[in-house]
Amino acid sequence: LTLGNISVAVCQGDITTDQSDAIVNSTNSSFDLTQGMVSRAILQKGGPTILQDCNNRSGPVNTQEMRITNAGSLQCRYVCHIVTPNSIKDIGSILVKVFQNVDRLGITSLAIPALGTGKSGKVAKCFRRAIEEYVNQNTPLSLKSIKVVIFEKKMVNEFRQGLFAENKEKSFTSSELSKQPSGWTSMNDNMDKVLVNPGTQEYIQVMDKFNATAPTVVTVSKLERIQHKSQYKQFMAKKNEVTERMKKSNNTAEVVKELFHGTSFDVAEKIYVQGFDRGYAGANATVYGKGVYFATNATYSNNYAQPHPTSKHRKMFLADVVTGEFCQGNQSFISPPTRSNATNRSELYDSVVDNISNPTIFVVFKDASAYPKYLLTYTV
Repeated sequence: LTLGNISVAVCQGDITTDQSDAIVNSTNSSFDLTQGMVSRAILQKGGPTILQDCNNRSGPVNTQEMRITNAGSLQCRYVCHIVTPNSIKDIGSILVKVFQNVDRLGITSLAIPALGTGKSGKVAKCFRRAIEEYVNQNTPLSLKSIKVVIFEKKMVNEFRQGLFAENKEKSFTSSELSKQPSGWTSMNDNMDKVLVNPGTQEYIQVMDKFNATAPTVVTVSKLERIQHKSQYKQFMAKKNEVTERMKKSNNTAEVVKELFHGTSFDVAEKIYVQGFDRGYAGANATVYGKGVYFATNATYSNNYAQPHPTSKHRKMFLADVVTGEFCQGNQSFISPPTRSNATNRSELYDSVVDNISNPTIFVVFKDASAYPKYLLTYTV
């Protein structure tokens, strides 16, 4: 099973001998690793440095519900100790936090015990929802593999069935994601820039949109269509997820908007290859949050389209952006706040804006929320 870019597996085994980058250990609220069968086995096999890290809070993560320590002599690199969840809801919440923290540590593979296996079918579905929530709300940089390790062999099949049960229901998404836009030309590689010829209907439509709000005197050098298979697939996955959610809540607002994004020459090339990344694309503006900024007005985006030092050419993207449900932005935001109609705190707005009643600037915090459809090269 693959969810987003993360492969998910279920196997029978002893988690204390697993060779993943990190393993998860469920323990008591005081993090007393001398109690509990698995905790004691971890200490016995891994040695005293694990207990020292945990007691001294000297590991890389230390919160009320999670401590990540070294792995001593175990075959993994880290042990992520979590307070045993009391409910299905708590399991989902702590799992998302585990995924976020291990990804920040550069961990590529994670092994988790089947928490609360007394209700393994329900727990398995909870695991799936947590992984889906994580990949939909974040952009995993390192984490590629999640493995659920179950000690009792008889529980493996039931857990696997619960985890994989939703595949058929979501098969339409996989089919839709495999489609490319009808206007794309054939390509052998994953990505390509295709010159859009002046005078074609495609060229006229894009230039009409640009000229409607562009600076008064502009000389266009070229217009290129961005054909990037993997970026487009990620974008469509995000678009479909938001579309389905808004349909269920009878929200008829526009899911995707065509917006402008001006940038420098070197960053424009990075966006073409890697996609929009708030690590570099949001460097010029943070007044509404630390995300990637897009505008309805090309003149506004022109302010951030830094001219080349010699040619004086500028670069601007026309992008499809999943704006979905939005709220007022704030400089302190590193992610959107929780939606007003949310059933739990992890359900966030899709974007934030400069003005709720008449937005002209949209900020997104998940890289897959925008696709760089066209790249315009011009001088002012």
